[in-house]
Amino acid sequence: MYDPRGVYVRRRVGALVAAVVAMVALIWLIDALIGDDEPVVGVAASASPAQAPPSSGPSTAVRTSATASASASPSPRSRTPEQVPADPSAPCPDTSVRLRAETGERSYQVGRRPLLRLVVVNAGPVPCTYDLGRSRRELVVTSRDGKTRLWSSNDCYFGADAPEPTVLEPGMRNGFEVRWAGRTSAPGCPVRRDDVPAGDYRVVPRLGPLTGDAAALTITR
Repeated sequence: MYDPRGVYVRRRVGALVAAVVAMVALIWLIDALIGDDEPVVGVAASASPAQAPPSSGPSTAVRTSATASASASPSPRSRTPEQVPADPSAPCPDTSVRLRAETGERSYQVGRRPLLRLVVVNAGPVPCTYDLGRSRRELVVTSRDGKTRLWSSNDCYFGADAPEPTVLEPGMRNGFEVRWAGRTSAPGCPVRRDDVPAGDYRVVPRLGPLTGDAAALTITR
């Protein structure tokens, strides 16, 4: 006897079995196609540093760090030497001290008291200290040719022989003035002193061991 319901059930079961078989075959096929790549990928991922391909990351980082360090610290050539401030208390070398004599006027009449000036100048590039003690400063009046000594500002000076260390700024004038009575003198300050007659004379500046540029002085009647 024909049973339509049984035929339907058998066909459904057969279709399900065929579908399961087809799915199993498909899974096997996919595994056969890509299964060999997974171990290679796994080995590459777990490779030791000796086997792994070199990476530019660490080396680049080191070079960048070294470059940054080199940029941060100036090279020896680019450094500017520090300028050490000059010590004003350092003694002036004699070669940097310049002296000259000056007169208030070019000529004076007999009986007037000529103004004489000793000027000290530091010709060096930095300030320094020099002894300008009174006993070291001297103005000397001589004959025009310089052969005859007529008067000195120190002949009759009996003050204390105390040093006067003085800071001399570069190029700055340091002047010392004296009025000359127009009479002769000699070391030890003898009582007899003669009036200097009209004529042409020289005023010579001295400071310790130094002698400077003389100034001309004329005494008129």
